[in-house]
Amino acid sequence: MPRELRPSRRALLLAAGAAALAGCTGRSAPPRPTPAPVDPDEALREAARTREAGLVAAHEAAVAARPELAARLAPLLAHHREHLAALGGTSSPAPTGSAPAGAGASTAPGTRPSAATALARLRAAEAAAGTAALRTLPAASPRLRPLLASVGACEAAHAALLEVPA
Repeated sequence: MPRELRPSRRALLLAAGAAALAGCTGRSAPPRPTPAPVDPDEALREAARTREAGLVAAHEAAVAARPELAARLAPLLAHHREHLAALGGTSSPAPTGSAPAGAGASTAPGTRPSAATALARLRAAEAAAGTAALRTLPAASPRLRPLLASVGACEAAHAALLEVPA
């Protein structure tokens, strides 16, 4: 390149300084968006939905194994579906893989549990779910607490009803 077409060192330094000054503005970077506040009740609500879905699945499995229990378990199953709807879940849950204690106990493959065994498993599952619901009350907001207390009390009542012989 001919010498007269090349920029001088002074011109290059001025251009670099101007570019640096152009990058310096009086404005700060835009504020970072704050994440949406997490509702502390949502974890409690989700845990309650999981318990209720497990109880629905346990009751449905008991009726499938012992159809003669259908009439006895129908009101309890309806309560759990109502609880699930009140908690913001669907009334026909897909299995979550997290059934309540005692609900997943099984007998040997190819055999079905006796009615007494099926009821005992449901009783244990109801009692465990009721206790779990009541343990969440101190962490729940005043808005969610009555619903969780009602669900826990209903599950305790179900456990008591399942102790009564048919």
